[in-house]
Amino acid sequence: TKIQKHEAFEEEVAAHYNAVVRLDDEGEAKIQRDHFASDAIKNRLEEIHSLWQLLLSKLGEKSIRLKLALKLEQFLRDCDDFIYWMRDKETFVLSDDFGKDLQSVQTLQRKHDGVERDLAVLQDKVENLRKEGSRIEEDIPEGSNQINKRLQDMMQAWDDLRTKSEERKTVLNESFRLHRFLSEFRDLMNWTLDMEAQLTSDELAKDVGGAEALVERHSEFKGEIDARKDSFENVQRIGEELIQQDHYAKQEIDNKLNELNDQKVKLDYLWTQRLILLQDCMHLQLFLRDIDQALIWIHKQDQYLILNDNETCHTLDDCEALIKKYDDFEKLLAAQDEK
Repeated sequence: TKIQKHEAFEEEVAAHYNAVVRLDDEGEAKIQRDHFASDAIKNRLEEIHSLWQLLLSKLGEKSIRLKLALKLEQFLRDCDDFIYWMRDKETFVLSDDFGKDLQSVQTLQRKHDGVERDLAVLQDKVENLRKEGSRIEEDIPEGSNQINKRLQDMMQAWDDLRTKSEERKTVLNESFRLHRFLSEFRDLMNWTLDMEAQLTSDELAKDVGGAEALVERHSEFKGEIDARKDSFENVQRIGEELIQQDHYAKQEIDNKLNELNDQKVKLDYLWTQRLILLQDCMHLQLFLRDIDQALIWIHKQDQYLILNDNETCHTLDDCEALIKKYDDFEKLLAAQDEK
């Protein structure tokens, strides 16, 4: 490199310093001895001193120029490295992956938080590069165009990166709100479908005890449905807020709200219809139980008639007693007939 060549040249010049000193000492000694060519020797020594100082001066100037050039080169390289880093980060903030579900969105948000922390730290680097560019421009006016062009490119890339980072953060937040809504929507829809399966069951009781148990269980379903009222209202509220805020998925959100509302209405309808069916089943089982009890009673009375069919009356009192017994039996039959 130029710096290495210059350093080698400086070493070569330094190596000749002793030769200059030696010539100077020899010349002064001759002059002191009043050498016949003292004037010529003095002139040559002055010439050597002049050339030596000129060489050192030029060497120093070149050293400064090379160091400034190196500084400029390093500055431009630092700017390029920083621009390259920003381009690399830009691939992330320009990604069209905003998550497929709540968990993946949260993962992307954590990654983006890391990028924002990096940007916050590098804000100082941007300011330092700008100040460094101004200082170098003062020392190397001829490099002004390069410095300003590189700073302009760097600041443009920096502003673009921050803008795109903010835009991605906003979209990720919107995606999070959407998937949080969809997650709660799916949980609620799955619950309504499970409840629908319960309410459309074809299970019916075969006795009064079973019918009572089904009615009681059906009442518990009503309690479960009522307990979900706040959940339905919460999902409805979140969805309506997103729509009012002109969320990018507002049409999908509106469709989901309609779907959920339709399912809720359907659930209430199914519960009412199932209640009517279970109550009818209860009445049927009560009726069948009464029938069974009546048949048992009639069978007992048939047995009574058969057992008492052969009774005869031998006296007036016997006949009156028998007539009274049959009158009482007829009244009992009449009472059962009313039932």
